Amino acid sequence: MEKSDLSNRTKAVASSIAANSIDRYMRSVFESAPTIYDKAMDAGRHVMKEYGPDHRLFDNLHSPLGAWSSVQDAVKDDSLRQEVAAFLRAYWKDDRK
Repeated sequence: MEKSDLSNRTKAVASSIAANSIDRYMRSVFESAPTIYDKAMDAGRHVMKEYGPDHRLFDNLHSPLGAWSSVQDAVKDDSLRQEVAAFLRAYWKDDRK
């Protein structure tokens, strides 16, 4: 077996392992149940009765500042660290729906 052939096979295995890891991560994010923070960001869609994907354009809760405000208001006694983590998770997850 040539050195370049071994190198190509190693790259193929490594990329396959990486792809599987990324796939598992993405599934865990997007197939998880909505959290209280996700629900807070989507509160406007129920008030406006706008259920399509374009509700993000009109409810002011999906802009970075609106999302941050929603996350802060969702749970009154959570820490700043919890809010930052929840914001990042909820914003990442919601932006991909």
